[in-house]
Amino acid sequence: MERSGDQAFQRYQVQAGSHILGSSERPDYIQPVSYTWGDPTLSHSIIINEKTHKVTESVHGLLSHISKDTKWIWIDAICIDQGSNAEKAKQIGLMARIYWQASLVHIWLGPRDEDSDTAMDFIIVLRRQLPNINISNNPAFEIEQIEAPDGQLKWNVSGRLSQRTWFHRVWVLQETALSRRAIFYCGNGSVLWVDLWNIFENLRRLQLLTRTGEGSQRVQPMGTTVQLRAYRQMQLIEMFSPGARNFGTMDLQRSLNAS
Repeated sequence: MERSGDQAFQRYQVQAGSHILGSSERPDYIQPVSYTWGDPTLSHSIIINEKTHKVTESVHGLLSHISKDTKWIWIDAICIDQGSNAEKAKQIGLMARIYWQASLVHIWLGPRDEDSDTAMDFIIVLRRQLPNINISNNPAFEIEQIEAPDGQLKWNVSGRLSQRTWFHRVWVLQETALSRRAIFYCGNGSVLWVDLWNIFENLRRLQLLTRTGEGSQRVQPMGTTVQLRAYRQMQLIEMFSPGARNFGTMDLQRSLNAS
């Protein structure tokens, strides 16, 4: 599906074109989207090849926000005939290949809320500053100094991103772990997947992640709650990244539920 950059897009009417690829083609320029369907109501319209198609609010939202530099994207709700069980069965078997061959995967966390822009901006700050903290130099104190005096609020709203539905889907493991590169989008903000993962890794390195009894982990001393399932999701995606390529051998649900 090709996105246009005309004025129709500026009015949040997404105009697109389509292109059929042969099974032997290797479309590494196509960039698939990983997202949650949400409300199944077909409440919005887009134009594909001069014909109007109805899509969900989630699909319309992600089309309105992902990078305008992206020419070709693959979205299951549009690129698979949802009215054909035979096509759905066939295409689902090809999805691992689609994400594995893609040069980039777009991860749509959902529309912005009152805190999401602050959270996405703060993730970029943490990505830059956490690697410079030495565990021998009182890391808890240094963590408290990041973006002080507003740091506490920013830590809390960033932790709430882990409650987004995307982090609780099993199949995002396949969609993201097989990709070469991935970007998170939330509203107007975006961060690289690897940057978010590096934040988790640095917090673990600094011994500032503690397990709670409520299915979450807490960043000390800030008290920020991070959903344990989200962290576990990120761990598994890293474990079965393109370097490993043994993704198909894992039991997704059991791996997610492991402590």
